[in-house]
Amino acid sequence: MGNRLRWVPLWALGLLGLALAADKASDKITDLPGLTFTPTFNQYSGYLDTSPGNHLHYWFVEAQQNPDKAPLLLWLNGGPGCSSMDGFLTEMGPFRPTKDNGSSLVENVYSWNKLANMLYLESPRDIGYSYRDKTAPKDDLYNDDKTAVDNVLALQAFFARFPEYKNRDFYVTGESYGGVYVPTLTNLLVKMIQNGTLPYVKLVGMAVGNGALNRMDLVNSGLDLVYYRGIIGKSEFDAMQECCQAPQELSAPLQMCNFSQYVNIDDFGNAVVVNYTDPVKLRCSQRTVKYGQDLVWSTLNNVYNTWARLLRSPRLDGYGRESQGTIPPQQTPLAASRSYARPLLRTYESTGREEALHIPDGLPAWQLCNDDINAIYYKQQHPDMMPVFQEMFDSGYPLRFLIYNGDADMACQFMGDQWFIERFIAKNW
Repeated sequence: MGNRLRWVPLWALGLLGLALAADKASDKITDLPGLTFTPTFNQYSGYLDTSPGNHLHYWFVEAQQNPDKAPLLLWLNGGPGCSSMDGFLTEMGPFRPTKDNGSSLVENVYSWNKLANMLYLESPRDIGYSYRDKTAPKDDLYNDDKTAVDNVLALQAFFARFPEYKNRDFYVTGESYGGVYVPTLTNLLVKMIQNGTLPYVKLVGMAVGNGALNRMDLVNSGLDLVYYRGIIGKSEFDAMQECCQAPQELSAPLQMCNFSQYVNIDDFGNAVVVNYTDPVKLRCSQRTVKYGQDLVWSTLNNVYNTWARLLRSPRLDGYGRESQGTIPPQQTPLAASRSYARPLLRTYESTGREEALHIPDGLPAWQLCNDDINAIYYKQQHPDMMPVFQEMFDSGYPLRFLIYNGDADMACQFMGDQWFIERFIAKNW
């Protein structure tokens, strides 16, 4: 699995990256309707051409301090199938939509572009404002390797359009399923830098927040967390004791039981029951899927923020229904800004924001997440990112890693990622 990215000839990527670059001046945002302050930085929005027929939307904001020397960061949200505009508008971008249906944009004083030049990319295609030409051959295949290739091509197009960022300190960052996007892209970049295809990319490091690094770890740790957070009771938790199989080598001190033998991971990243003939193993498999995965998503808690107070909503898109139709309340600032990100972007056409962002006419309405890509078309090739991490480590390339987690995310939570890193360290040091 660790060698899967090698199927793409690296010379071919170099040729594809020579496509004619658009003029960055035509991408410059000169007037963004609804802004309540005057930005002190330049910003650009447009399209980066990747594989034939594919066009990825980007929004680039230069650093507020010393942009000529500040590092360049790429940000990728996860899903798979969710827009990086989520991160831009509700997390570390320079703007926040207001609660009056997103009609105004206020300053985010904690924006990452205080110190870095930030590139937000809607990837893969058909996410957000990214699209495929209607005249291009039909292509419903989405997977991790194709996404990494298109992201490299997007970066080549970006550096062609913004050559002043060549040889600038560069970091690949992201969250959630970015735990797959970021390392697979970084690994491919390392190979292309080392073989001379991308001599102008000064890759320094990668960072992943609340990442989907290992699906089995997330299922195992999910069992502990649903008990510690009171989602299941002591009797249900104790019932798992008959299924407890301690790892032969306890490299992770918190990993008391290993339930991974009882489940399989399908192409969509879901833990599925193994049809054992042994009744005890079958029962263990069913319980592992129920407690380690299904209850994580079916709880009335917001799966991405278990500490938030909640409201019930009768209408959510398909992606949101995975969490039983719950939405964050608007009393919570972060939750509120997430709630308003959707109407903000969906009203771009009427407010003139789509025109300001140079979005072409005729595209489908912007969505936070593309449910069909997430649930039907996207094949997850890397349920365990360890082989990809090992390839990067074995390459000898001087790369910095940052893996960070909060304590509120149940979908891609801290305990599973901690176990992953502990195993990686135990193997290599």
